[in-house]
Amino acid sequence: MPMKIFKAPSFLPLVIVVLLSYMSFGNLQWYMVLWQQDIRECSICPDFIYTAAQIVASNSVSQRDQGIAGSLIRALNLYGCSLGIGFGSTVEAYVHIKTGDVLFGYRASLYFGIALVAIAILLDALLVRVKKDERQGWGVTEESHDI
Repeated sequence: MPMKIFKAPSFLPLVIVVLLSYMSFGNLQWYMVLWQQDIRECSICPDFIYTAAQIVASNSVSQRDQGIAGSLIRALNLYGCSLGIGFGSTVEAYVHIKTGDVLFGYRASLYFGIALVAIAILLDALLVRVKKDERQGWGVTEESHDI
């Protein structure tokens, strides 16, 4: 690992995100039966959002930058899932402590997830625009970086 990474201005946010990710994984394993979730996710819940994001990202950049775009999407996928699970379990734990009702805490966490989905749909509808790709073949041109 190059030592200049410690001089990067984004190093502190990176450390915080990784810390929160590991914290959410630890919190998640306390509340669920892990093998049941893995079987459910692998058998009937393919991740269509990840696939669609990969396609949009690879079509938005030149051929040279597609690997970087794909790894960015994968990193955002992992960090987003981890932070969502961590915040959801925090909501559940706080509501459970405040009210004493376990089921109400689970419902509060579910409503928090629904609110995140509503915000994501709203941001997607208002801000995400994909230009029609009229490039032919794999030719690398200067204007392909501006898409």
